[in-house]
Amino acid sequence: MDFNLTEEQAMLADMTARLFQNEHDPRSRRRRLAGEAPAESRLWASLAELGILGIHVPDTYGGTASSEQESAISSHIVAKAMGRMLVNEPFVSTAVVAASLIVHAASARQKEALLPKLADGTLKIVLAHADGGKSTDLAHTETSASLMSDGYRLRGVKHRMPDSGSAHQFIISARTSGAVTDEHGVSLFLVDRNCEGLTVTCGVGFDGSDVGELRLDDVLVSADRLIGSVDEGLRPMRHAIHRGISALLAEAVGAMERLQEMSIEHLKTRKQFGQTLARFQILQHYVADMATALEQSYSMSLMACSASAHDDDTDGARSIAAAKHMVGRHGLVVGKHAVQLHGGVGMTDELLVGQYFRRLLMIDATWGNAEEQLGCFARTHVD
Repeated sequence: MDFNLTEEQAMLADMTARLFQNEHDPRSRRRRLAGEAPAESRLWASLAELGILGIHVPDTYGGTASSEQESAISSHIVAKAMGRMLVNEPFVSTAVVAASLIVHAASARQKEALLPKLADGTLKIVLAHADGGKSTDLAHTETSASLMSDGYRLRGVKHRMPDSGSAHQFIISARTSGAVTDEHGVSLFLVDRNCEGLTVTCGVGFDGSDVGELRLDDVLVSADRLIGSVDEGLRPMRHAIHRGISALLAEAVGAMERLQEMSIEHLKTRKQFGQTLARFQILQHYVADMATALEQSYSMSLMACSASAHDDDTDGARSIAAAKHMVGRHGLVVGKHAVQLHGGVGMTDELLVGQYFRRLLMIDATWGNAEEQLGCFARTHVD
């Protein structure tokens, strides 16, 4: 994959950077943590108007996708810009994961009904799959789907749901056959938010993001709400999540870039003992460590971007796990150094440094933290 930006990709990078600077306040995450719901943002509509929400949607359905590689690189560009400005929108969960899953697994009728609305921003769909087991064990599915004469009846609880508050519909993974951890036997169902028997509990994560829980108490869905084939939902779900992880790693790189910039600016302006902090050698070493971690993270995020554009289960999973492990570790280094370089004020909620660090920690925890990804890499390497 060629990572030298084309003219169109450079325009996308510039456009998204200016959009987020003009229409988003990074401090909105802090307001959510304080219980102050931010005003309705026009940012999502702006993303739709610019075609950004259709990055993974083919042009036949109103999107802008031309190839898997182009979509992966475009997602990387947008997510990186989001990370720099702490953008709190369901781009990864809806425009990357859900859109990708529907494109690769849904029926023609489902695509016609869903994809245009995803691209124009009028529909938000979120994947709900975590219901027990390790975050990296995507096959682990305790939610059940029983075949009935009038469709399927779903029972279970989904935890750690991203963007649950804004979703109109959910793609639910449920077991239609086999044991809890079997690769075969996982099916995917499209469920409306207001469906009878579905309870959505929303909350705020420690980084200000939208998280929640889904409880399914005998939720009845018709057979035409099945996405893909019965028992064959794990493979498309895994690939969609890999694309989501790739975008999250790009977001983490953007956040790390901004943390480094803020830290350098602080060292250049803050004085102690009659000279700027930038003159102290030990602090220069901290900045050098941050630069090294950032460069390595950027390289690994590009590797994940390349892997997410292909459907090779073993090699792709190995590359994604390695990249998420490294970016998770380096994000911790950059975040801790940024807090330390800012001194006591770095520990306060008022300073954006802490908010960026919180976001890096949340990205690390999503779909398996660095330690879990190391174990996942070891298993795929042995296999």
